[in-house]
Amino acid sequence: MNKAKNGCAIDRQLRGVPAEDSVILRDGVGELLGVRGCRVVASAGTAVELIASVEEHRPDVAVVDIRMPPTHTDEGIRAAVEIWERTPEVGILVFPLFPSTSRPSGLPAPGRWSGGAVERWSGGAVERWGWVTC
Repeated sequence: MNKAKNGCAIDRQLRGVPAEDSVILRDGVGELLGVRGCRVVASAGTAVELIASVEEHRPDVAVVDIRMPPTHTDEGIRAAVEIWERTPEVGILVFPLFPSTSRPSGLPAPGRWSGGAVERWSGGAVERWGWVTC
């Protein structure tokens, strides 16, 4: 049995799906999941692939880039919300590749879902990372 940093006991290996259109970043996220004891059951380069992978594999968590093909605007957010609506037991972590000055549009209101978002926002020349519970 593994113990998470917050003290919660995890009695099985968590299964994850990284979703990112950049192969290098997608593989990197997969490697990070593996180093932390997760098993990558699939990976996705598009929102459509992500939704299909989650439907097929039912992972414990999906790690999702906000901007994905074809328009690189909000496909990741829209896929995350669709996954949440269809399979609420799947944890979702959305993250931006580029800094933002505001909360990503398209996320459900705080308290409406059990996912999370890593936000990176610009404050002059310094970038800071924060955790936002949604």
